[in-house]
Order: sequence, then structure tokens, then C-alpha cells
Amino acid sequence: MRQEIQIRIRTVPRLAPSHLPAYARFLSQADDCTRLDLSTEEDIPELLVMLAQQDVKVYEVQIERQSLEEIFLAV
Repeated sequence: MRQEIQIRIRTVPRLAPSHLPAYARFLSQADDCTRLDLSTEEDIPELLVMLAQQDVKVYEVQIERQSLEEIFLAV
């Protein structure tokens, strides 16, 4: 079973799909946060380095944890 995770990230400038590597899937944008789907938690540091190389300033990264109900329904 694939262990995808979702994160919320707050950046300046706002993220655009062109900023993202192939392993990060753009989900939505609201206010100043962007929701992304990543393959694993280990993708987060690599994503941050890649964004810094593009002069995107990252102010916050938050992993969205699944509820027990969501985990149960995924099985």
C-alpha cells in the first residue's frame, strides 16, 4: 500500500505547479497556503531544497495527519 501524505505549505511567492517536482501533486490553494500530496514524508526535505533553489521562501510546512476513520477506510 502506498503511504501518501498531504502537506500544507505557506510560501512567498505562492506556489505554482511549475515550482513543483514530478513527485509532488498539487491539490489546492486557499488563502496563503497550498496543499500538496507527496509519496512519503522523506520527500519533504528534498522539496524544500528544490524550492529554495528557485528563490521560493518557505514560512511553514504542516503535515496533515489522517484521522483513524480515514486510515480504516483506506484499508
